[in-house]
Amino acid sequence: MRRRGWLAVVVVAIGVGALLLVVGCEGPRMPGAVIDECVGGVETANWVGRAPLSLCMSGNVRAGDSVLLYEWDFGDGTFGTGKNVVHTYTAVGDYRVTLKSTYSDGSVYNDHETVSVAGEPDATFTAREFVFFNFLPWLSSSGSLTWRFDAREVYPQRSSESKYKATQLVWDFGDGAMETVVLDGDRPLSAVFGSPMIEDHKYAAAGIYTVTLTLTDNLGYTDTTTQTIIVGNLADDDDDDEVQLDDFVVGTIVWELDDEDEEDCITIEGTVQNNASVAAGVELTATAYNATGAPVGTFTYWPAGGTNIGVGVNYAYSFFLCDLSVPGEQVTTVEVVVSDVAVY
Repeated sequence: MRRRGWLAVVVVAIGVGALLLVVGCEGPRMPGAVIDECVGGVETANWVGRAPLSLCMSGNVRAGDSVLLYEWDFGDGTFGTGKNVVHTYTAVGDYRVTLKSTYSDGSVYNDHETVSVAGEPDATFTAREFVFFNFLPWLSSSGSLTWRFDAREVYPQRSSESKYKATQLVWDFGDGAMETVVLDGDRPLSAVFGSPMIEDHKYAAAGIYTVTLTLTDNLGYTDTTTQTIIVGNLADDDDDDEVQLDDFVVGTIVWELDDEDEEDCITIEGTVQNNASVAAGVELTATAYNATGAPVGTFTYWPAGGTNIGVGVNYAYSFFLCDLSVPGEQVTTVEVVVSDVAVY
């Protein structure tokens, strides 16, 4: 008899559990209006775009639900009411839309959705030598042929909340090698344990390389950024032997008096072309002459500072020639020549 009693209890428990399971799976859901797109409108998953971004939003309820009031908070400091509303976003950012629905019995339900207004994509990245034992300084050395490129600060950021996302990175390492990274797809096995926004690349030889990153966002827009890096230990003497004064060609110069307060100061603008086989810095010397052909002022200037000008680059410069021995109005010609070169 005891065994039968326990058996009956077990059977009843199983039956109640099954009933609860059925009710939990198939019973009526809790009331609540959920945020949805209007009929024929943009799906909520695609509420992302450039400003101004206009969206039609709808409170979706089950047939028979008695909603008395729909209240919208668009997340940008503005509000609205009604089952269907149209709102326009004008500023870049991610906005949390909230729909508060009030029912005839006084119950209140809140639902949320994200709207992302995109700006201009920015393919920024940093580049540095990569040494595996960088936490052991005595095992590290400069001149590494392996470099690390970090694009974690690109815009748009990789975010679980925002609907504006970077979808693809294309790296051109400047030595003929390229790498395409699809951010919303599978990553190659070599990058499983690393960030998809970081790429390591080993160069076959020391040299000066121009690295290019092209970013594509999920709206189809792109941005491209380049950096010139010096890989390995370059022999400065050998590089200097490859650079001659006549490898740099000064373009047509423009000069004029700066302003009334600086009557003896002349603004000089122009370009200088690097036709050498390597990137190098250049020093320019400007000389002003009067009507008799006598020099009345001179000035030397490194237009790129302590930075190399890339191979084939036509570099635009601008500087001042001040403290002339005669008023600037008496200057008839200004000559700019290359006076020195150096590889940094």
